[in-house]
Amino acid sequence: MRKKGSWDTLFLELAVRMLLVLLAVLALGNCACDIKGDEIQDTWDYVKVRPNAYQFYWFMKTPCEGAQTKPIIIWLQGGPGGSGTGYGNFMEVGPLDNNLLPRNHTWLKSGSLLFIDSPVGAGFSYVTDKSAFTTNVYTIADDLVTTLEAAVANVKAKYYGFGAVPPIYIFSESYGGKVAPVFGAHIVKAQKAGRLADVILGGVAIGDGAVSLMDAAVTYPDYLFQTSQIDGMQYNALHTAARQLEESYNVQDYETASYIIGYMMSAIAKLTDDMFFYNIQYHHQPSPSLKTEEITLEHLMFIVENIGKLTPKQKAMLPRHDTVFKKLTIDYNGENVKKLMNTEMRAKFGIIPDSVSWGAQAIDCHTYLSDEMIIDVISSVDECLDFGVKVTVYNGMLDFIINSAGQERWMSRLMWDGLQGWWNADRVPLYPVSETESQRTGAFYKGYKNLEYYWILMSGHMVPIDAPEMALDMVNMITGQL
Repeated sequence: MRKKGSWDTLFLELAVRMLLVLLAVLALGNCACDIKGDEIQDTWDYVKVRPNAYQFYWFMKTPCEGAQTKPIIIWLQGGPGGSGTGYGNFMEVGPLDNNLLPRNHTWLKSGSLLFIDSPVGAGFSYVTDKSAFTTNVYTIADDLVTTLEAAVANVKAKYYGFGAVPPIYIFSESYGGKVAPVFGAHIVKAQKAGRLADVILGGVAIGDGAVSLMDAAVTYPDYLFQTSQIDGMQYNALHTAARQLEESYNVQDYETASYIIGYMMSAIAKLTDDMFFYNIQYHHQPSPSLKTEEITLEHLMFIVENIGKLTPKQKAMLPRHDTVFKKLTIDYNGENVKKLMNTEMRAKFGIIPDSVSWGAQAIDCHTYLSDEMIIDVISSVDECLDFGVKVTVYNGMLDFIINSAGQERWMSRLMWDGLQGWWNADRVPLYPVSETESQRTGAFYKGYKNLEYYWILMSGHMVPIDAPEMALDMVNMITGQL
């Protein structure tokens, strides 16, 4: 027999469940748009962002209902040197996959897509003189502002009848997540200076973002130990290295910090039997492999203890953080995407100079930015928050290289006056739309004022690949469509 008041509880539970099902049905209806490649309206162009520097973009208009008011989603790829038009589009969020087959959970269902090959040198973007490669994230953001200005003018004339364009949301991944808050802050500053009057910045989303590599690396020993990738002895050694890394970083000895991260990553690849840094479930991925036989734990300890005594020539022979990131960034694009971009897509666009091959300048692009990769951009996140820009951080739980613990670590150093309110906010479970009734948890969410965080379960570094439905639901939540 039910206790007094239990019927009220039952009715409330049933009402909540019915509401969840209704929301799922409505959401599925919003995503029911059947997108075929041959019906997509798109436009592309080059923008001369600086002397000798040319940035390529590709805009796709959503064919779904309400297209005129659906947001414009900018996608920034990682690396630096990864291509949004190539990898981000065909491997992650675009309407077609790398075999030119329809993608069920394409983000084009939630809004129009603007892929930008950034920084210059990535994808089809290029420089005609090496002095034009960017060497810091702030120049990258300035280039993006210039490209956005030209792209908005183009799409406004072609698809919006010279009227207002919908709100723009910046989404990103990896190094693109470092660029995103700087880009967002530069948009606001440009508007204050009288530019980008047609742009409404809806928000900035930092996906598995390299906002602070130091904070990510300091958490490596605990993350690996708690997921059974290393034992206690190995943990102690890596923990010693991580402590030295943080000490070097805090006194702005970025060179030493870079070498320690590089050596830690190389040692970890061996200790974990070539664990896949983008998703710890996997080992021995065909590309890229980071395992280096000659680097042992003893080597790591020697370097940590003696790095201050090494000559510049000796240091130059050590792996740095950018050595590992370069391999991850360039190799992971895959030959199939490279072939597609340099054949069908090159023919489609018809404006790619004969001297330019997709991805040919990616290594140079990466190299010119290597010295600044380790320097954090936490202050730019603060700027966005203080400007009132909606900032979203999202991270895959299985991502090692930029892990969730490291994200919360740098977030704890934000100066934003609402930070304590965010810490105190409730953390609530989210269910993919198709799992709403069964309540199979797909993510956790916490939000306060204009800062929010999504912990994406069963996902690694590339959230749209590993958790496509939850990622699309997240996009709809961020853009106010769910």
